[in-house]
Amino acid sequence: MAVKKYHFEGLGKDGKTLSGFLFSETKEDARAKLKKDGIAILSIEPFVAEQKGNKSSTVFEFKAIDDLGKEKRGHIEAENQYEAYKKLRLEYDFTLIYLVPQDLSQAEKLILKKKGISPELEKQFLEDEKNKKTLFFRAKEKKEKRDKVETMLEDKQKEMQFLQAQVDVVIREVKKLLQDNSEVLDPNVRRNIQERIDRLSRLRQSSSLNHLESMMKRLFAQLARDDIFLPVQDKFPDFQIRIDAFKKVSGTLKGSLSKGLSSIQIGTDLERFQAVIKMKPLHKVFFTLYWACVFLFFMLLNFWGLNVVKLMSNYDVSRVSFYFSSGTFWFVTLFSGIITLLFAFDIFAKKPLSVIQKTVLCSGAILLALFFVIEFPVFFSWTV
Repeated sequence: MAVKKYHFEGLGKDGKTLSGFLFSETKEDARAKLKKDGIAILSIEPFVAEQKGNKSSTVFEFKAIDDLGKEKRGHIEAENQYEAYKKLRLEYDFTLIYLVPQDLSQAEKLILKKKGISPELEKQFLEDEKNKKTLFFRAKEKKEKRDKVETMLEDKQKEMQFLQAQVDVVIREVKKLLQDNSEVLDPNVRRNIQERIDRLSRLRQSSSLNHLESMMKRLFAQLARDDIFLPVQDKFPDFQIRIDAFKKVSGTLKGSLSKGLSSIQIGTDLERFQAVIKMKPLHKVFFTLYWACVFLFFMLLNFWGLNVVKLMSNYDVSRVSFYFSSGTFWFVTLFSGIITLLFAFDIFAKKPLSVIQKTVLCSGAILLALFFVIEFPVFFSWTV
């Protein structure tokens, strides 16, 4: 199959518009290559070379206002009027007053200039920009989900490697225990333990982490039982020493398993904690203050619940009455509750809030807090 040339437009990982050419046998292969490079595709079409003597573009005459408020006049070449409009908006940040084909008569151009920019051009431009933003957020959301899955798989891989290595150690050490203490172990129990070890040996490459972990814990529980030893104290002077040594090795193996799994979990939690530490200073302060308010709010809810129980039981009524008439307690409780509920939208939102949404949220929170502070004596008139 012959290799063809394709022209594409898309969004890069940073959200910027990209365009260019690539060679591929089919359109599907070209699309796959771009996706592999992390590009969100807006359009992809076979490239058609310009034929001599044929015009593939049109020259447009325009008048616009630049970002400094100055008037600009000029000409621009593009495939159609919309492409010219889009280029002037995106690349030059112009506010267009008119955009007309240069090859029209002066009378036709004058009529079009008076009409100005067609609303359809602006509508199509806004729709395209909205679609770009939607594609960008979708690509960003997919990346975040992919990162979470990769992190989860890395954590599982660490736990798998540790458990498989621990299984080898346990099998080797328990076999040695059984061999060294065969005279003092109950034959039936010894056989059961041996069967567990054989089963664990066969399943040590299993991908079921919970199953491996539960098998090892059941093995340790059996090794810790007192009835696995025969009542042969009289035959072996070192009977108690053997039992103590047996239990010590078994306890050490069990402790190594628990400690190792805890270390893996702590390592994972530490990575998440480091992600919080790497926040911008302002976000870090806000994050800390918010969770302090959450902690304070729920602690005070528990406090009020306890005092309600005391009041209903007629226990320590004078002190409980003092708390219920205290303006400070009510103020701190409700203020921390307002902060907890309002900013929960920002903390727990699936998608990051836009600058406008954050501005509205913060403004609303400030106004509500001011209203609460000013009107507090009215709503809580029974407090002192």
